[in-house]
Amino acid sequence: MGMKTVGNNIRVITRRIAKTTSILKEDLSLPVITGWSKKRTESQLNAKFANYALAFSKEIEDEAKNAAIEAKKQGYPMRQHEANVQYKVLYNKNDLLVIAITYYQYLGGAHGLTHQDIFNIDLRTGKILSLSDIFKSGTNYKEIIDQEIREQINAQPELYFPNAFKGILDYPTFAIGDNYLTIYFELYEIAPYYVGLPEFKIPFSVLGDTIKERFLIG
Repeated sequence: MGMKTVGNNIRVITRRIAKTTSILKEDLSLPVITGWSKKRTESQLNAKFANYALAFSKEIEDEAKNAAIEAKKQGYPMRQHEANVQYKVLYNKNDLLVIAITYYQYLGGAHGLTHQDIFNIDLRTGKILSLSDIFKSGTNYKEIIDQEIREQINAQPELYFPNAFKGILDYPTFAIGDNYLTIYFELYEIAPYYVGLPEFKIPFSVLGDTIKERFLIG
C-alpha cells in the first residue's frame, strides 16, 4: 500500500489492485482511511470504497468478455478494455474529510468515459454529508447556487450546451473547501466531452448566512 499524508491524525493510504490480460487492463487505486477513532465507521467506509470499485471493474470485465466473444464471432480484432479507479483527498481539516474517486472506463470506442463520486465525511459523526446538511433549514441556498452557476456559465457560454443547466439536483456531487463549495457535473450533462467534468466554485461569501456555523471554516 502507498501512503498519502494528510492534515490530522487520520490518514488515507492506497490499496492498489492491478492486472492486465489480453482483453482487460485493470488498475484500481482505492482509498483506505486509517487512524480514525471510529473504527467501525472507518471499516464500513473503506468497504464501501472497495465494493464500488470492484463492482465497477467487474462490470467492465464482463463487457470485455462479451466483446471478445463477439469479435471472434465477427472476425475483427478485439480492443483491450480498461477499468481505472483513482482518488484524491480534496480536504482534511476541521473534522472534515473530502475524498474524490474517479472511475474511468474504455470499452473500445472513440474515447473512454469518466464518472466521479465525492464523499464529504463529517469526522465527528461519521456521516457522509449531503448538500442540504451544510445549510440552515429554510434557506434559499439552491437559488443562490443556481444563480452563481448561471453567471459562471454566461461568462464562458462557448463551453456549455445552450440552456442545458436547469438548476442543481437535490443531491448534487459537491465538495467542501476552504471558504468555498464546489459543484460538479458529469460528462455530457451540461457541456461537450472535451470540457471534461464541469465544476463551479461557489464562495461562501456569496452564500451569506445560509451555511451552518459548523462549516464556516478557513
